[in-house]
Amino acid sequence: MSNWPVFITAPEVPVKQLNKALLLLADYEFDCSPQWTLILTKTLPPPPLSSPISETTSTTATTNTESTANAATTPSIPPLPLPSPTLTCTTNDFAQKSPHDIYTYLADPQTRIQFRDRDLTASNWLVIDQRGLDSESCLLAEYISPADWEEEKEKEKEAEEEQENDEEEDKKEKGNAIAYPYRMCRIPWTRAWAMFCNLDIANMDFEEWVDEERGPVEADSGAWAWGGPFGGQDKGYDEEDDDEDEEVVRKREMAVRRGVEGGWV
Repeated sequence: MSNWPVFITAPEVPVKQLNKALLLLADYEFDCSPQWTLILTKTLPPPPLSSPISETTSTTATTNTESTANAATTPSIPPLPLPSPTLTCTTNDFAQKSPHDIYTYLADPQTRIQFRDRDLTASNWLVIDQRGLDSESCLLAEYISPADWEEEKEKEKEAEEEQENDEEEDKKEKGNAIAYPYRMCRIPWTRAWAMFCNLDIANMDFEEWVDEERGPVEADSGAWAWGGPFGGQDKGYDEEDDDEDEEVVRKREMAVRRGVEGGWV
């Protein structure tokens, strides 16, 4: 599988909090190798000359500083060796950008070539905005190809025509329209790995992870609400009914505790 891009759009992020985010984003069920890759500069470093690159030689983040300017784009593994204790617009090209700005960057043909050459997927991506920083959540986005987007818009148009005599239903259908050729889900850091992985390998569809009845939330940049783990989308997510594996929770808490004890979380 390709590596998975992570964009930080919050204006200022303490590196310790970013380290924690990467720990919570990690997989503790199958212990898969890290794939999350921070993208902090629009101009990516040169692609690796050979692959695979062993874990011992992996860099930890793609930054626009001299120390990493020529490094290969590899998964970001905390603790991150960033030049300052806080990530700002001087060290992050995507600070204060909108989700649509991120899409526009990824939709650029040159960007897609750069990502392909560096084994980075441009089909799905993660955005940690200010709201996500405050709530330990993120926007998990899925790219929709132009052909599929046209098909979606055609379906939407047909649905509106069918419901034109029913004002209530018509409003509901319009609320579910896909305005741009991508869609996003607001999801906790601790659950993003499972959704991203299943989308990446085309094992499950976007609709299987979101609250379809609620539809896109305009107040949250048009992101869909997470429907809960594996099949909870019909009723929405209820934290009290969360039956996450205890061993997974234990491993995650242990990883965070080690970071706190080490002084980098």
